[in-house]
Amino acid sequence: MDQRTVRFPNARWSWTLMTAREDTRMPRVRSGGTAKLLQGFIVYSLHPENGQQKMFYRVDESELLTLQEGLYPFDDEQEKHMLSCMDRCRTALQGFCMLIGEVALTFLSQMEELEWKLEELEGRMKRSNDSKVLDEIMDLQYEVLDWHRILQPLEEFHAAAKGWAEDSPCHEYDNNELLLQRLHSRLNRYRTELDILLNIDNNIATYRGNEIMKTLTVFSVICTPATVFGSIWGMNFKNMPELELPFGYALAISAIVLLTLSVYFWMHWKGWTGDLLKGKNKDSNIV
Repeated sequence: MDQRTVRFPNARWSWTLMTAREDTRMPRVRSGGTAKLLQGFIVYSLHPENGQQKMFYRVDESELLTLQEGLYPFDDEQEKHMLSCMDRCRTALQGFCMLIGEVALTFLSQMEELEWKLEELEGRMKRSNDSKVLDEIMDLQYEVLDWHRILQPLEEFHAAAKGWAEDSPCHEYDNNELLLQRLHSRLNRYRTELDILLNIDNNIATYRGNEIMKTLTVFSVICTPATVFGSIWGMNFKNMPELELPFGYALAISAIVLLTLSVYFWMHWKGWTGDLLKGKNKDSNIV
């Protein structure tokens, strides 16, 4: 485990940073009762290979202690900028709020990838709504659910630190509140758009299913005369009418065709065929 301490002599508080290479289990956000103490964890990074990486913290008025899983969350340039801002913070809580603000800003930029996926899915769904679209909608819904889970520890810390911020004004706390509102606004918009896409997909699937059933029903009704004639003339009785007619076969075929056409035009006149037997527009969204 790596450890180092950064001291801010002007503000009279310090930040102890520890990095662990293995998984660590610590409790969620909780308050220290009458003492001003908060401890818990936040998700600080979405690593492409290792997934979510957590930062466990313990913060009071004069000391901030953090423990990171895996890699250190900030590069040299980010750390230099953040330490410069932290040096102007009067308490460890304000310094930690500054750190959380950097994490929230990173999340805002990472959410853009989710927005690009959503825009691409909307365009592909409009062009061709095949069975793969539903799988992609579900994948994005799970991704939005993961983002809600990632933001939950930030909200818990924000709620637990509210009393401190009320006792002494904290500009960093107010900034984080705005960042959390932006993050939730984006997630709510993504969730709403995914719900709309899912409803559209369900409506199209229902429409297609109804069209298929109606088509099969119309086809069955139109073929009824041929079925009836085939059933009658397929009987094997010794004495049957029309067996000696020279044009009996032609008359039977003509009667079948005539009755089939009569049934079709009658259903068309009643408006029961609709657009089932018409070709769909090639630009239709439900083909």
